[in-house]
Order: sequence, then C-alpha cells, then structure tokens
Amino acid sequence: KPEGKVPPVPKVSRRVLPANAVCRPQDYEIFAGILKAYNGADPVIRVPDGVTGILDETFEYCSNDPEVIVLPDSLQLIGNNAFNGCGNLRAVYFPDTMQSIGEFAFSSCRSLQTLSLPRGLSRIPEECFSWCAVLQSVTLPDGIGTIGPGAFSWCQELKTIDFGAGLKTIGADAFSFCKNLSTIRLPAGLQSIGDTAFLH
Repeated sequence: KPEGKVPPVPKVSRRVLPANAVCRPQDYEIFAGILKAYNGADPVIRVPDGVTGILDETFEYCSNDPEVIVLPDSLQLIGNNAFNGCGNLRAVYFPDTMQSIGEFAFSSCRSLQTLSLPRGLSRIPEECFSWCAVLQSVTLPDGIGTIGPGAFSWCQELKTIDFGAGLKTIGADAFSFCKNLSTIRLPAGLQSIGDTAFLH
C-alpha cells in the first residue's frame, strides 16, 4: 500500500484489529496510567498498553484528527469530551473490560459510522454520541442499564440499534431527531422512557 494511505475501515470488532494501527509511545503524554495528550499524526493509531484512563478533552477537536483508534485492553475509562469534535474519526475499537465513558465523549464525531460498545459498560451518559452525523448502526451489550439524556440525539442517519437485554432506562431526548430510525424493538425489562426520547 502507498505510504500514508488509509485503508477502508473494517467492521468494528475486538477480534479483528487493523494491522496498520501504529503505536509510538513517544507521541503520548501519560502520567500514572492516564493519557493526557496525543502529539502524533498517524491516521490509524493504537493507544499504548497500560493506559487505564483517557483524561477529559484529550483528543477534543484534535488537530491531528485520527481516523481509526484502537484502545488497549487495560483501558477502564474515557473522560468527558475526550473525543468530542474529532471530525475524521470513523471507527473505535473498544476493549470489553472498559467500564466508563464520559459525557459528550464522542459528540460531533461526524464521520463515525458504526458502534459496537463494550460489555463492561453499565451506562451511556448525556450526549455521549450526539451529533454523529453519519452513524448508522449501534450495538449495545446486555450490561448497559441506562441510556442518558440526549445520548444519541441528532444522529440523523442512525437506522438500527440493537438494545441489550439489561436496559432499564432511556433518558429524555436520547434518540431525538434520529429521523431515519424507523424500527425500534425495546427489551422486555425496560422500566422507563424519558420525554421526547424518540422525537423526530
């Protein structure tokens, strides 16, 4: 492949990772296992093993704007606004061990296409994936009990979402203005749906 050429994004899966994901430890500012900044310029990056958390706003409006990010199995949490506004981000490979994603963490990632979220998550917080303009499909694991307010609002190309069996609560405006979400199959154990959760 020509140097610097980014191949098509493969289907998001922890079983098949992109072979061209680059990990250069010198490109990362890490303190006590927490990633504070990324200074590289690779389009397909692999966060170093041993990182347990990504600080708030670490990649927010990232000038280097990676297209594919592979997160390490050691990762447990992603902070608020961590990837907010990363306009070229097309795919994220989450570890199943991850436990927490912050508010607005992936908001306005306008190139993000599909999501398969990790089994370790228990909730999706407020506006976590809002304004992801071309997001078309989402798979939620059974462990997610709560989808927060506005979590997927204004994802106008979202067509399918697979709800996990453990879902109990859908917050207000969670899927508001997802105008292409035409078929919704809610799990049997669902207990509450917030106001205008599916407003078109």
